Amino acid sequence: MRSYIWIMICLLTITMVIIIYASMKKQYELQQLKYHEEMIRLQLTNIRNRISPHFLFNVLNKEMGMMDDSPQTNLMNLVTLLRMSLEMTEQCYVSLSQDLTFAKTYIQLERKSLGDEFLLEWNIDPAIPTDHTWVPTMILQIPIENAVKHALRGKEGVKRLSGSIRRKENGSQLLICDNGAGFRPYINPHSANTGTGLKTLYQTIDLLNIRNEEKILFTIFSSDSTGHTGTQVSVFIPDKYRFE
Repeated sequence: MRSYIWIMICLLTITMVIIIYASMKKQYELQQLKYHEEMIRLQLTNIRNRISPHFLFNVLNKEMGMMDDSPQTNLMNLVTLLRMSLEMTEQCYVSLSQDLTFAKTYIQLERKSLGDEFLLEWNIDPAIPTDHTWVPTMILQIPIENAVKHALRGKEGVKRLSGSIRRKENGSQLLICDNGAGFRPYINPHSANTGTGLKTLYQTIDLLNIRNEEKILFTIFSSDSTGHTGTQVSVFIPDKYRFE
């Protein structure tokens, strides 16, 4: 009887130790997960804080140089752009509708510098709920800004820029195309020579992809299917992608 009692006490002790250990391990894992999420949030905030001032100063410098003959609508668009940029700085993701509005406002500000031969086209699938489709912040704006600055502004003749948002398999595909000189694939997007905006985009996507099995796919390549040079930026965002 005495041996039986001791065996029961030992079994209960071992069981309690196992339960306590499992509980402590779970608590530790939860703390690690919380720490990991906080680190990602801080990293994303740091990335966004690098791009926002860079972008704002570029826009302000351009508008100040054109102040004498800029119409009032340009100044209103500038105010809208600055306000939206400040609001979006603290967010690592926004609705597709917000990012689209931001990109369109930017293009309106750039129209005069691109001249009368600038042609813009948007093709947005009405089946895509842009108000409820989430995307990394500035996923449209940064490729569009690069197209304007590096492909179209110094180009002679017709300057074409097109944006397409459509369904593809189990997700949404965003396409930005221009008819500039084309993409130079030997440039490393993570190198020091890459623009701040593009590096920001790559870093943001890398961080967000850590927590997702289905990844955001971001590719840049030369587009010559119609016999003309140009650059095409493609972004694929899975339907079940987690931004939280």
